Amino acid sequence: MKKPFFFVNSIISVSLAVVVTGCSLAPGMHYEEEGVLKEFSSSDATKEIESRVELVRLTPKTVQLQDAVDASLPAALASYQPDDYRVGIHDAIQIVVWDHPEITTPAAGVTAMGVNSRIVKNDGTVFLPYAGEVKIAGKTLGEARKLIATRLARFVESPQVDVTVVDYASQHFSVNGEVLKPGRQIVTAKPINLLDGIGLAGGFTDISDRRDVSLVRDGRRYQLDMIALATQGVDLANIYLKDGDTLFVPDNTDQKAYVIGEVNRPKAVEFSYKGLTLTDALGEVGGVSQLFADASDVYVVRSADQLGRKAKVFHLDAASPVALVVADKFSLQPRDVVFVGASDVTRWNRVISQLLPSLNVVDKSNDIKNN
Repeated sequence: MKKPFFFVNSIISVSLAVVVTGCSLAPGMHYEEEGVLKEFSSSDATKEIESRVELVRLTPKTVQLQDAVDASLPAALASYQPDDYRVGIHDAIQIVVWDHPEITTPAAGVTAMGVNSRIVKNDGTVFLPYAGEVKIAGKTLGEARKLIATRLARFVESPQVDVTVVDYASQHFSVNGEVLKPGRQIVTAKPINLLDGIGLAGGFTDISDRRDVSLVRDGRRYQLDMIALATQGVDLANIYLKDGDTLFVPDNTDQKAYVIGEVNRPKAVEFSYKGLTLTDALGEVGGVSQLFADASDVYVVRSADQLGRKAKVFHLDAASPVALVVADKFSLQPRDVVFVGASDVTRWNRVISQLLPSLNVVDKSNDIKNN
């Protein structure tokens, strides 16, 4: 490829602003088979480009690889499996000793749910006649049953003990941001996955950004692109939440891509909750200009997301038969800049239009001299 294109000239790390400036590929610059820019000329200007920009040709193969890189499930979240529920402070539990209601029920014959429940105290204990103060905080229900039965065995022959939680109050996770009922949710004995957690919070709002959901766990933040993960076949129901987790769903009101160059209506295009593809963005601006655009020169400029990493410029030959499929599969990211280049005729006409004022001045000067 030896055609002009626009590239990222500077990246401001705080704002991730993209400055697009004109430049030409040097004669020695071309793609390798995978689509990544490989060779450059030895000019100083091109070496500067090489050090700051990676050029990627958009093909079905590179789009598939790009999606795989952009959306991945952190191993720590994929491997976590919830343990059996452990009783905690302030949980209300119900203890039943079969054939011995006098131990667990204040008045014989009273069996209403909750009447004989006990709140786990701040020291993690509950009181039970004959068994005394039993520390059950931090134990599973099975472990609590065995401990209480062991204590009662000194007074009751082969006690049959049942322990259940009637009011969960010790463990919580939070769901905040663009959900209908943000706030704290209770962890119960039933494992709660990512979808359950959002459902308990009332579900997403219309302006939620489902591609940038964050999960904070044990002081570490994980970013989740729920749309991309689901598209790739990742079962979000296998991502489980636990006590202390915080989910945050941002809004997408400031999530925009910028479409400029030879298009019919250059503008900033907003993302929907499903995201934004290159096809969507070009459609929002009325497509490429039939009169002035070079369909083979469509570029997506993406600033580096980390210091020290290269910015990327993705190139699509929209005149190619597979271009529509590729563009529809390529997902844009917020603050991407889509640039459509001008045709050779348009470039020539613009050069002439810029020279004409100067030519007119020269003509007038010659007329004055001749007169």
